Amino acid sequence: MPTIQRFGCAFGAACIGIVGNAVGLERMPTQAIAASAAPLIFAACLPFALLAVVAAWRFVAGDAPSRAPSGANSG
Repeated sequence: MPTIQRFGCAFGAACIGIVGNAVGLERMPTQAIAASAAPLIFAACLPFALLAVVAAWRFVAGDAPSRAPSGANSG
């Protein structure tokens, strides 16, 4: 689990770094640039958060395909 968690953190940081560079934070921004970039960076995180919520919901709900034991009788 720690490896997957670290991969997720690194991937998220890389993606948000790309977004930050795209909205003008690649060098020392002014306060106005930082203020206008903040909502865009927050919005860029929402799809990942939604994906995590859906995955957690499916995990808790037990929607994963289940297999019957190999020796189970079917009738």
